[in-house]
Amino acid sequence: ITKFEHKESMTGERAVDLTIIQERNATFSFTAESLKLDLLALGLYGTKSSVTGAAVVAEVHLARRGYAIPLLHPIISALTITTVAGATPLVEGTDFDADYEFGLIYIKSTSTVVDPDPGENVNVNYTYAAYDKLEAFTTGTPPERYLRFEGLNTIDGSGRLLEIPRAAFDPLTGLEFINEEVGSGEFGGTMLPDLLVTNPALSKYFKERRIPDTT
Repeated sequence: ITKFEHKESMTGERAVDLTIIQERNATFSFTAESLKLDLLALGLYGTKSSVTGAAVVAEVHLARRGYAIPLLHPIISALTITTVAGATPLVEGTDFDADYEFGLIYIKSTSTVVDPDPGENVNVNYTYAAYDKLEAFTTGTPPERYLRFEGLNTIDGSGRLLEIPRAAFDPLTGLEFINEEVGSGEFGGTMLPDLLVTNPALSKYFKERRIPDTT
């Protein structure tokens, strides 16, 4: 809360004799050990989509000895490379090495590509398989979701049911891609009022229900 405090001027003690709440703001946070793209899209203001496998013809890249070329797609096969100027084929193992899983080409020092700066354009032809992807920060509007937490008190066996009708997500923090334990991400945001709730005895922000152990 943000509050205004008025101090009395009668006794000289300047004691607070009036408090007015000017603003109420509730937040939430949770740690997720499921890092599916649908969930990451909430914390990264992004969009998850599925890419259908297809064939790529003449994807142009600049090749230079000792440099890596990341392709537009991973999970590749049927890879061939030719120079743009002379349509000369490059030989795998002599001119380049390839990572077929991640879609990466490394131009070797023994390659026949023209090396003077900035290098030589090549056409890369390949086929890629279907995969899912996440495009982050494609929107500036915080995503909103209804959140429901079903928990268990392991001391007495009772249940906890928590509900947040309108949860506006902040950007994701604490996401690490290299872990020695289970990977996780820290999610958080602001509880917005549910204006459909008009009963003054009911909360617009948050409610909890206690479920007794019946076992």
